[in-house]
Amino acid sequence: MTGLSGKAGLHLRKTKGKDRLSGRKAHRADRKAMDSILEKIQRRLMSPEVKKAAKEQIKEKAQPSVLGMIERFKADIKREDEEKAKRKEELNKKQNRER
Repeated sequence: MTGLSGKAGLHLRKTKGKDRLSGRKAHRADRKAMDSILEKIQRRLMSPEVKKAAKEQIKEKAQPSVLGMIERFKADIKREDEEKAKRKEELNKKQNRER
């Protein structure tokens, strides 16, 4: 308030405490409004028809990725089993040559 002089500066200094108090009230009102909006949104999203649609959408998106992961795991296991069998076969050949 350094640039203010005269009646305007005096008016702002007098109402400073009052403005701060009304700011707190405004903050409470804003908070209350946000809480009520949040409650309405949660209630809407938790309704059975919306919840069911959301679950179906998640299932549709998740199913291909889960199936893909299963296929990758199966391929990894198969590859590891083949490598083990190959090593075992090489070991048997080596042991047979030593005899």
